[in-house]
Amino acid sequence: MSKEDSIIARATSTNIHIEGEVSVKRRGYIHINIDLMTRLFIYQDSNQWNNNFVRALTDKDVDTVTTYVANWPLDEAFEIPGNGLLHWQVQLKIGEDVLRYEGSRNSDAVWRHVTALIADIGGK
Repeated sequence: MSKEDSIIARATSTNIHIEGEVSVKRRGYIHINIDLMTRLFIYQDSNQWNNNFVRALTDKDVDTVTTYVANWPLDEAFEIPGNGLLHWQVQLKIGEDVLRYEGSRNSDAVWRHVTALIADIGGK
């Protein structure tokens, strides 16, 4: 079992924190923060302030986040060189352990996984 696998295996519905950001050159950024300890989902859009929100996570949302973390795409978490216009980074914190990912394509597996999670818990 790899270090990442053992960290993911320790994930519970109270010790997961996901923070991420995608930025596009001259277009701004989107920042997300999902914290199961405080049960909050924070979404910030630098271009459209009216898209910013803070939302409490329901029990169903907590289960969804836990399921996404359990199925984290570890085998596909690598950076493919991009054109420099887009950059994303995600930090997955489980307890005291932190896994960091970054890339430069919106088709990278980790970023696709995080955007699907955002759609599932934020698209109410």
